Amino acid sequence: MLNINFDTRRFPEELQMMMDVDERIPSYGEIILGVLDKIKLSEGYSLELEFPDCSGCGGRTYINVKEPNGSLSKNFLDFVIVDDSPLGALQVYFLNKLWHHLPMYWHGYYDERCCVFSKDDLLKIKIRARRTGSECTPKPTNDFAEVNDLPEEALACDVPPKVTRYDDKYYVSCCYWSRFAGLIRELVDIKIENNKVTEFLDVNHERL
Repeated sequence: MLNINFDTRRFPEELQMMMDVDERIPSYGEIILGVLDKIKLSEGYSLELEFPDCSGCGGRTYINVKEPNGSLSKNFLDFVIVDDSPLGALQVYFLNKLWHHLPMYWHGYYDERCCVFSKDDLLKIKIRARRTGSECTPKPTNDFAEVNDLPEEALACDVPPKVTRYDDKYYVSCCYWSRFAGLIRELVDIKIENNKVTEFLDVNHERL
């Protein structure tokens, strides 16, 4: 089992260090791998973000690996080199699910998530209950009642990320909040062999 304390000050400090060393603004991929320090790519490969072009009825950001010949692959887990450890497995999970937190467009927001790592994160979540027909006024802006906290049973949930190793796999459990699905705990299994991800499987999604 692994509990991690997330420090919101870590990201800008590491970004500044990268800028001081390289004397240039790092790419998005470099920033991501600078934070996920148990994951790297072979020399000549880089992580690239493909942002939505805001056409059609919705879109999302894709994470690609750029190969030395210039070609792009969306199967980025096939290219990463990862530390065979609970923290390495957790960072593989974060990288795989990162697109849920990157820019989206229109209906793409159905897949947006907010990570929940602690009770403090739960306390930041606010919900709006729709008014009943008798309470609703003609104005569209009054379709929803005042903002409320999550119910007590949700606030009592055990939400910190957990990593368990069993046999030759890591099982990662992590919670997130979705405006459309509510509070969810998901479980994935990850297999790492010779510092390569050989299996990433979504096992279960539990509504809390």
